[in-house]
Amino acid sequence: MKCFYHPPSEAIGICKFCCKGLCPECAVDLAHGLACKNKCENEVAGMQEMIAKEKIEYDKRDSTLSIYSALYFSVGLAFLIVGTVVRPDFFLFSIGAILTAGASWFYLQRRKYRAPLQGEQGTSQPKDDRK
Repeated sequence: MKCFYHPPSEAIGICKFCCKGLCPECAVDLAHGLACKNKCENEVAGMQEMIAKEKIEYDKRDSTLSIYSALYFSVGLAFLIVGTVVRPDFFLFSIGAILTAGASWFYLQRRKYRAPLQGEQGTSQPKDDRK
């Protein structure tokens, strides 16, 4: 691949924002990606900032779903016990069953969000198969 701005030069990478090939003269390394010098630096920095914020929100979602799952299960279990043992009532039992089902749904959602974060060794880094 050739540099977009200097066609005789070989490209060393691609701009993370505009996807143009860049030679060493045109590229700026911004730690997690290359950018066109004096053209796309702000945009790439903004993209990296957005990704960093999204990772934080993603982690918060996992803990929020855990709390919801525990809360729904506890309240649902209480309704199930009250609806069957203390005061047998189909309505209370139904509410307990619905809340317990909601707890299961939140638990499954939590597992769905947690799975991409964990590699095969149980770490939060994806496995790299390139050699």
